[in-house]
Amino acid sequence: ALLTGQGSRVALLTTAPFQDVLLIGHQDRPDLFALDIRKRQPLYETVVGVDERVTSDGTIEQGLDLRHAREQIVALKERGTQSLAICLLNSYVNSTHELALAGLARDVGFENISVSSQLSPIAKFVDRCETTVTDAYLGPIVRRYLTTLYQQFGAEADVRLRVMTSSGGLVDYRDYSGNDSVLSGPAGGVVALERLSQAMGSRAPQR
Repeated sequence: ALLTGQGSRVALLTTAPFQDVLLIGHQDRPDLFALDIRKRQPLYETVVGVDERVTSDGTIEQGLDLRHAREQIVALKERGTQSLAICLLNSYVNSTHELALAGLARDVGFENISVSSQLSPIAKFVDRCETTVTDAYLGPIVRRYLTTLYQQFGAEADVRLRVMTSSGGLVDYRDYSGNDSVLSGPAGGVVALERLSQAMGSRAPQR
């Protein structure tokens, strides 16, 4: 879904006026002197600026207008948005506003909500936004697939379905997120090779 652009219709909710945070990104360029710069298209379909501000020490400088925020979320729902990515400035130290937006989204009827302070509570705003949008883009598809897979095994049976994450660990399929899936294949290959070498009596080289 990520490689072919077949993900969900995502809206990014972020602190105004930073709606272009992912369009600007880190300004990394593979060819520094290229005149014809072609940027990759963002995964989100639309971005909405939310009036709020939390400082770097977690202080709420500008409170969240819940009524206006609800109106914005309702408008997204009416436009056919399938998944929400919520990533606010400095939410890694104070997630109050992000959690409030997620609560409003659930009340409006959104089932697929990705919250940056829960997925990747780090200071780097661009990276946190990218992680959250990726999760929102892939999450609904991954969850539908895993639910179908579980049912095919026989939902009534005592089936323990676990899925490998990008870190190489295993989690219950209900706790698996879209963001976990991006590097799960390469990670699975490394883990499988290690187990195979152990089964054959080989030892990994010491570094």
